[in-house]
Amino acid sequence: YSGHGYYAASKAGAFKMNLIVAYLQKIEYVQARFSVVVSRDLESFSKGYIASTLKKLIAGMEIEPPSSKQLYELVEMKDLCEGLRELGHSGHNKQTYYIGHGAPATLADIFSEFGNVESDRITQEDQEDGAFTSFFDNSSLADDVGFVPARVSRKNFQ
Repeated sequence: YSGHGYYAASKAGAFKMNLIVAYLQKIEYVQARFSVVVSRDLESFSKGYIASTLKKLIAGMEIEPPSSKQLYELVEMKDLCEGLRELGHSGHNKQTYYIGHGAPATLADIFSEFGNVESDRITQEDQEDGAFTSFFDNSSLADDVGFVPARVSRKNFQ
């Protein structure tokens, strides 16, 4: 396992334990997942590497392209909140929902849309682990709730 594999396994274990607690408490359990949350101002909520790098790129600064091939997807805070609200109304018991637009990319790919960053455009098919890319499947969110967050791009921050 990689560090990401351990993380994914711990999340899966927590989900199973939450299902047991929900059953014992006789309550419904709906799980929501998301990748990277950003705020429109890149300040109020997003203070990490991704937000600070996006700010640099929007300001015209150059960065060293990240080499990681891990997939991510940006979701704006307002869309995450709307998705959670909709799940509270229409989510199905014991169902897991991914809140995102469903088209993940590497950080280099994401950053290339915001500034002059070299990228090799990795697709989901290029990924070794199909189970990991299935994390980004938003079909149950669209089918059960009728909501799909907008794709985050540079225009969200201008």
